[in-house]
Amino acid sequence: LARDTKLGRKVALKVILPDRIGATKAVESFLEEARMTARFSHPHIVTIYAAGEFQGCRYLALECLEGQTLRQRIREQLPGLKESLRIALAVSDALAEAHRREILHRDLKPENVIIPKDGRLRVLDFGIDKALHPEQDSETGSTLTIDPKSLSAPVEKQSLCGTPAYMAPELWQEEESTHAVDVWALGIVLYEMFVGRHPFEEAKGGSFSASLLAAVLNPDPVLVDAAARNQSPDFAELIELCLRKDPKERPTAEQLVDRLNRMISRGERVVSPEDSPFRGLQPFSEEHSAYFFGREAETAAFLERLREDPILPV
Repeated sequence: LARDTKLGRKVALKVILPDRIGATKAVESFLEEARMTARFSHPHIVTIYAAGEFQGCRYLALECLEGQTLRQRIREQLPGLKESLRIALAVSDALAEAHRREILHRDLKPENVIIPKDGRLRVLDFGIDKALHPEQDSETGSTLTIDPKSLSAPVEKQSLCGTPAYMAPELWQEEESTHAVDVWALGIVLYEMFVGRHPFEEAKGGSFSASLLAAVLNPDPVLVDAAARNQSPDFAELIELCLRKDPKERPTAEQLVDRLNRMISRGERVVSPEDSPFRGLQPFSEEHSAYFFGREAETAAFLERLREDPILPV
């Protein structure tokens, strides 16, 4: 936590640890994150204010977000269906924006989704992004060293990027990375949020295990538990589509945005142009709820505040 002395605002500083300053790859990865994140101006992607160096220490200055990570929220209490849909839509929208700019996140997980007190979700840590165009490519991100003898399927290279529990089958097999790798990771995140556990929980173990790899590469489809499916068959189907083993069968982020918008608006009364929202002294009831729109941001912030404040004057 720091303060921008020029503008007087709080910022979050991200720095490379001093003992890693000498690592050229770490510095380049750091700067690449700054360049890529700075391309975005999106309500659900963390804003980067500046990148610089002080006494040999590289830093990024990002917007300061007070709140919880999605991981903390899930551990505290599983979100209800409406909130799950809202979270899914926000993250999908952020990915759609990145994909339109030909950028992959490649490390999406609940820890990289922040639910601030203003109620507007942000996706952060594009530290393992990769530009799809070769001229923009960079070998960034954390490295996972694997002993091929411990695996039940061959892996030609000995380094992979990403968090194992959220890596798509094609990443494990060192195949071409496409938008679909982010959609797979989103599917895992939504599964955890909806069901309350990782889809490969029994195989996951620690950060990496051969059993996790075997489960991910198993051709059998990933299915949502029957108990969770009963809450919303449509949401369960959407999650299963994201977790198709064949990347070509997964929906795009834009398709997810469209589908989630329709799921959220389903059942709402369509307001006719002839209808008037001004009822004078007549009472409003639930059937008039379609007239109340345009305050979604305030509603989300209101709900986040109520998590901490027992009384909130409006």
